This record gives sequence, structure tokens and C-alpha cells, in this order.
Amino acid sequence: MSRRGAIARIFDQLPRFAGRDDPEIRFRTELVLGFGAFELLGTILFALGELIWGTPPIGVIYALAAIPIFAILVWVWRGGDAARGGFAIMTVLFVSISTVNFGAGGRAIGANLALPTLVLFAVLMSTPRAGAIWTALVLAEITGMAFMRRSHYDFPIKPNLQWVAHAVDRVPFLLSLISALIGSVTLRALGQYRTHLELARKAAAENAERFADFAEVVADGVWETDDRLRLTYVSPSFAQAMGISAAQAIGLTPEQAYRLRFPGAPDLSAYLAPMLAGQPFRDQLLHTLDHTDRKRILLNQGRPIKDKHGRFAGFRGAVRDITERRYAEQALRASEHRLRLIADNLPALISYIDSQRVFRFNNSAYSEWIGRPLAEITGRLVADVYDERTYRLIEPHIDRALAGERVGFELGPQGSRSRHVRVTYVPDFDDNGEVLGMFGMVHDVSELKQVESELRILAEIDSLTGMANRNRFNARLASAIERSVRTGKFMALLFLDLDEFKSINDSLGHAGGDQVLQEFARRLTQCVRPTDTVARLGGDEFVIVIEGLHKPEDVAVVAAKIVAAMAEDFSVVGTRRRVTASIGIAIRRDDELDGEPIMRRADGALYSVKSGSPGMFCIAD
Repeated sequence: MSRRGAIARIFDQLPRFAGRDDPEIRFRTELVLGFGAFELLGTILFALGELIWGTPPIGVIYALAAIPIFAILVWVWRGGDAARGGFAIMTVLFVSISTVNFGAGGRAIGANLALPTLVLFAVLMSTPRAGAIWTALVLAEITGMAFMRRSHYDFPIKPNLQWVAHAVDRVPFLLSLISALIGSVTLRALGQYRTHLELARKAAAENAERFADFAEVVADGVWETDDRLRLTYVSPSFAQAMGISAAQAIGLTPEQAYRLRFPGAPDLSAYLAPMLAGQPFRDQLLHTLDHTDRKRILLNQGRPIKDKHGRFAGFRGAVRDITERRYAEQALRASEHRLRLIADNLPALISYIDSQRVFRFNNSAYSEWIGRPLAEITGRLVADVYDERTYRLIEPHIDRALAGERVGFELGPQGSRSRHVRVTYVPDFDDNGEVLGMFGMVHDVSELKQVESELRILAEIDSLTGMANRNRFNARLASAIERSVRTGKFMALLFLDLDEFKSINDSLGHAGGDQVLQEFARRLTQCVRPTDTVARLGGDEFVIVIEGLHKPEDVAVVAAKIVAAMAEDFSVVGTRRRVTASIGIAIRRDDELDGEPIMRRADGALYSVKSGSPGMFCIAD
């Protein structure tokens, strides 16, 4: 490897050893190390030359000066401040050169030769002011040396006159060598400086491009102004959203750029107030039209920037396009409004209960039904909204719904609750099948239950007489047989039929026939106990179920009572009419476990009465 290559490799390691990444600082450091190494080499050569061929005392001074110069170079190499190191080297050189010059009376050729290089070193290494001071000191010393050389004083150091006489041969050689070394050091430092400047410029460009990319990624547009609020940068995406080009916006204030697209825009002072005051701002809404004339809504924010001296240097900001989000929010609000309107007008309680059993939604019917404002319902635990008894009834169903089961149940009137309700709980699942909560629907079915009850009554009651009809009779007969079997008591079935009812209808009409049936039913009811069942099977056929008889003969007493009740004439449509009824009776046998055989035997007994003695009764065997 060549010497130049080795030196270049050493200088390339400077950032690693000293950590100097700033190009200007690295340039000064290389100059200090380069010129310091040159001065160290020159000082050593002068010391050797004087010690061997010239004046030994001068050689000793140079040799002593080389020691601190070497130490300073090592200190700068290991990370010391280059400016302080250069000042220290110049001070050592100036002191050593001045010592030799004043000791030899200005006749030391080497010391005088070193002064110009000291000036060059001082100008390159120092600030302009410090360089002027060092130059003035050197010029003053040169002037003083010229005066001392013309004096007749006796100076302590006596230069070797022969060595001085041959200086005319050495000086051009030394000056050429010095110039070559200085040029090499300067070129090396300038080359490195250009390289690092190019690297820094390239890195700055890459960082700027990276910043722009990041800015475009994290925001939908970025912008920057100078201290007079003129736009110095506008990202392409922001310019497109504003409907202008980036080139058009540069140099304009934000207001001018906005009015470039919307000349008739209203007063913008409220938007510009934070920037004019130098205050950061957030969440400014900008309504604009992009380059395709599509409406855009932008969220703008910015903060002031300052220079290295803390002075206001402009603003830097970013915008985010919230058009889709704003439209989605508007659509969501409209949808929620529609759903709320629908829910509030449904004749039912509609709610949403989360997994913590807290009401998250309630329609307005809740306020009416519970008697509390929605503010005291929504956001409260279900257990805090309902009374304790009601919550105990619905809690198991809530548990099932929150476990993922669709639940339906009914609650009848109880305590302070006057309604009969039907409740449905539908679980709400997320995409992973986890239960988030449940929807609740409560319908008031009180009227429906009332209608059902009335229909049930109508289905079991004879509309003309108010007695039980065939449906209820069948159920009552089956129950009576079951109780007779269980208790061992007798049970009897009476089958009744009006005698000559067809002639009554023919002579008095259907209205008269209906009056006869109604009066007959009233008299039958008065002849039996409230626990006995009296029913009309249809037409003029009636049946009576008598339970709890201690002996079979007891039924004859009831039958005789009925016959006697019919002895009094009926008043029908203003006339008096005699009405009789025939009665067939069957007493349940131990082997009769359903109503059909009993009915058959009672019907047979009735047939016997009507065939032989109408208006009387007969008990079947």
C-alpha cells in the first residue's frame, strides 16, 4: 500500500475515532491534524539540523517545542476540540519561534522562515478576527527582528554563520517542500470536505424525500410557510385536494391560495387568527373542491417553527381528508335517526343490553311504561331499573340470552305490574361468535290475553242460555268421572229433553222457542247445587252432572224437583204455555271410566220416558 493510501485510510477513520460527522468540523479537524503534523515534522527537522550542523541551543528549543505539539495532535486525534487544539499548536510555535528570534537577535534563519507558515496556519485555523491578531503579532515580530538585526547588542544565542550563509541554498528547497506539503494537506482536506458535503447533500435529499413520503403516508397533505406566512412547500396531494397545482400555491399566503380557487369565499379571519398570532392550531375544517370538482372536507392543523436563534420562521402543518368519514358519520346519524324514529313509534319496548347487563339503548316507550325519563334508564343496570321481584323473574332468561340462546317468555300482571307482556331476547354476536349483548323486545299482550279469555269463554258457554256448552260439558264430565273413581262417591248424569218443543217453535216462532229455552235453563239452574254442571248440548237437549252422591237414590230427589219446577206455566210472548221435560238418568257404574257409556245409558232411559210417560224421569238399570 502506498504512503498516500495509508494516509487516506487514516483520515477516513477520523469520524470513527472522533465522531465528527459535520463536514465543516471534519474539514477543520483534518486541517489541524494535517498542518499540525507538518509543523511537527518541520520542527523535528529544524531541531535535527540545528543540533547536527547549526546552532545546538536553537535545536534544543525546537526539540522541546515538538513535545507539546505531538501531545496536542494526539489529543485532537482522540476527540479533542480542533479549534482549541489549533490555537494551542499556534501558541507553542509562536512562543518557540519568538524565543529563538529574540535569543538570536533575529538572525536565526529557520525561525524567520517558520513565521509565514505560522500566519497561514493561523488564518486557516482561526476565526477572521483571531487570524488578524495572529498576523499582526507575526508582522510585529518580523519588524522587531529587522530592528534587532541592525543593532549592535550582544544576544545570548550565536547562530552558526556558515550554516546561515548556506541558507540561500536551503531556503528554496525548504519553501518548495513547505508549499508542496501545504498544498497536499489543503487539497486533501478540501477533497474530503467536498466528499462529505456531497454525502451530506445526498443524505439531506434522501431525508427530504423520506420525509415527504412519510408525510404523505401519515397525512393526506403537508404544507409549510416562511416567516411572512407565504407558502414555501405544498405537497401534491394537498394541492390536488385544494383544486390547484403546487406551483400555483408557492409564494402565496394560505388565504390567497384558497381565494385562488374560491374568489368569493367569505371572511377567513377566524381561520387565519392562530397563524397571525403565531399559535399552534388543530381541527380546522376546510371545505373545498378538488381538481375533479368533487367536494372535499379537510382537517387542517399546524404549528409555528423557529430558527436556531429561537426566532419565528414560519408554520408547518398537515391536512387529513375526512370527506368519507364525514359522509359516513352523516349517513350513520341519519340511519340512527330513522331507527330511533321507528323504534320510538313501535307499540313495544325496544332495548339493547350489553354483556355487563347495562341498558345501552331504550326507545321512548320505556319512559312511558316505567314512568321514568330515559336519562334514568339508559346507562343503568337492568337490576337498578326494574323492581326486585320483576328482575328475579327475568334474570334466568337474561342469563340464557347472554349465553347465546334466543329466549321468549311471558309475564302476567303481578304486584305493581298491571300488564301482561311477552318478552323476546335475541343475543348479539361478534364476528368470532362471542356474545356482545342482546336485543330486548317487550310487547303488551294484555288486550290479546283478554280477547283470548273471552274467546275461550265463548267456546265453552252457550250464548243463548249462558250455560256450559258441549265443549265444557265434556271436560266437566271427564273430571267428574275421575273424582268419582278417586273418592268412591256416586255420580249421576241426567239427560233432559223438552216435550213437544217443535210445536212450540211452530206456534210461537223461534223467538218464543228461545224464551222457553232460556226460562227452562233458569229453572234447571235453581234446582241443582252450584257445584253441579248444567249444560245445553244443542236444540232442546240439556244435561246435568251431579257429583258426591252418598247413595244412588239421592238423584231421584233432584229429578223430582226438576219435574215439579216445570209444573208452573211459562210466560212466552204474552201467553201462558205449559212446558214439560222428560229426564233420563244414569248412575255411573264402577267399570265406567269415560262418559260415553254413561251418556248412552242416560239417553236410553230418556227414550223410555218419552215413549211411555213424557214429563217424568227414569233411572237406567
